[in-house]
Amino acid sequence: ITGGMGGISTSILTWLAEKEIKQVVLLGRNEPSTELKELLKDLPININTKKCDISSYSELKSTLLEIKTEFKHITGTINLAGVINDKPLLTQVQSDFDDTFNSKVYGLNNIFDCLEEIDLKPEVFINFSSIASIIGNKNQANYASANAYQDYFSALSNQLGFSFYNINWSIWNEVGMINQLSDISKKAIESIGINPINKEKALNILDFILSNDIKSSIALDIDLNKAKTYFLKSPKFAYLFANLPKLIENTKELILNSENLNYEKWLLDWLSEKLNKE
Repeated sequence: ITGGMGGISTSILTWLAEKEIKQVVLLGRNEPSTELKELLKDLPININTKKCDISSYSELKSTLLEIKTEFKHITGTINLAGVINDKPLLTQVQSDFDDTFNSKVYGLNNIFDCLEEIDLKPEVFINFSSIASIIGNKNQANYASANAYQDYFSALSNQLGFSFYNINWSIWNEVGMINQLSDISKKAIESIGINPINKEKALNILDFILSNDIKSSIALDIDLNKAKTYFLKSPKFAYLFANLPKLIENTKELILNSENLNYEKWLLDWLSEKLNKE
């Protein structure tokens, strides 16, 4: 788990324990949080922690070589790494983008390049992207663009045959990025109608995504009434919201009646057809 020393790791580790995973290595720039240290004492998992900055190719390669020597192979990688540095676009400077890109862009590139170089390819890769790349935020141009890079990276990786799950998460309640957001960004998210996802719901979503082999997904808890007020300014969004109840019912019916439905393709085809008509 990269970016593994923060708050979301505690939830992910509990989830992995329920899956009877026996061995996990946590990588992070910082020491484990107090909450994480306490959790490590109680979980039935053999957990190793390694201090590592994934934006440094040489440092990451050295750490991964240690892992290869100790464990021979890795079954899966979960990338939680990310940094938020909120500022209005016109006040952002190069260092604001560098801070965010180091983990989200250069870090992701380094992970894949290092794994390939030392022949330690995992069977599955789960990446935590953000809805910032989907709906935007005037104070998060750096963060939105960094996550957009991850979205395209995941699409290309899957085209090349890699098992890459990319999830554009909303903020989780109590843990993770919510503790780094500026008050302005929190208010902007609330005005759209997006609510923090509680940890239990987030892990249920993660289960659903993996069990249904959904390679690209958006996960959020949204108040549709607030969202309508915000998005109805756009004709295309207005049409989408007008048809959303029908879309939800059709999706439920398809999920219940089909075992092998390509949900992503169906949804994209439906949206493309409806929006192009408008």
